[in-house]
Amino acid sequence: MGQFRLLPSFMKNLEPSSYQAKLLIERRQFVEQLQQRQGADTAVTDDQMADFYRDFMERNQRKHRQYNLQWYGHSARLLGLAGLVAPLRLLRALRLLR
Repeated sequence: MGQFRLLPSFMKNLEPSSYQAKLLIERRQFVEQLQQRQGADTAVTDDQMADFYRDFMERNQRKHRQYNLQWYGHSARLLGLAGLVAPLRLLRALRLLR
């Protein structure tokens, strides 16, 4: 994830990059454990990966919910500010047309 100039404070606290790193580390460990049990040549099936992702999401559900709620709140505040500015711009444009 690239660096952004203005990150909302809640995004700085949640550190999405550390979450992604955690996902990659746990996924690698999951694949290694399966290959140790079933043999190094064994490919991980789609169903096994789906189970892994479901378990990972369940373990981190609270963090996801918190991040999403805060992100939607941030978006709503921006939309509210845009709603305040739009009528002013419209009035300014109408005055210029007259």
